[in-house]
Amino acid sequence: MNETKGGRMWGWDASVRAVLVAVAVVGLLACDGGDAVVSLNNPACVTDGFVVGETCVGGVVYAVNFQGSGETLILHPSDFGPTQYKDTNDATVPTPNNQDDGRLATGTFDTNHLASLTCQNLASNGYSDWYLPAVNELGAMEPPYNLGLLPIPGSTEFWSANEVNSDSTAAYSVDLSGGPGGISNGKTGSLTVRCIRRG
Repeated sequence: MNETKGGRMWGWDASVRAVLVAVAVVGLLACDGGDAVVSLNNPACVTDGFVVGETCVGGVVYAVNFQGSGETLILHPSDFGPTQYKDTNDATVPTPNNQDDGRLATGTFDTNHLASLTCQNLASNGYSDWYLPAVNELGAMEPPYNLGLLPIPGSTEFWSANEVNSDSTAAYSVDLSGGPGGISNGKTGSLTVRCIRRG
């Protein structure tokens, strides 16, 4: 079944979309030793409208009009880590602890928040506004939403920007192979980090 959205034809066959996205990601990583500046800074996707699976504005588009915000979620083409969420199991929970927008939590983190700093300190593909995604932003990468944007081999669980309100020594991760929702983990545990930005 096909559906026209924004003047473009979308095919709903997941296997075809997965192959197209895989080809796009391989093409990105082949450019300039993995730092694909030219391919990722395609202005046409902004003026013509974002489409899931496209590579532009620094990464791969994986959610359009996320939760009605009018904003597009863009995934950096590389994963980072594994790294600790934080180097101490302290009793600090960021405020606000928003599960829809990691940017709101990111601004409250200090220098001990290693997972968040991985993204905050990232200047890549022409952009420096990368951040650690919140639980629901990570959840938008899960099948069928992610169109085959698979994690690096052997890694399906990623830190989120959210800490656990009822347990100040824990933070949430999301396992992209395990369904929606966050998983509580000790902050000093090591997991992979994915960085995103909004367009």
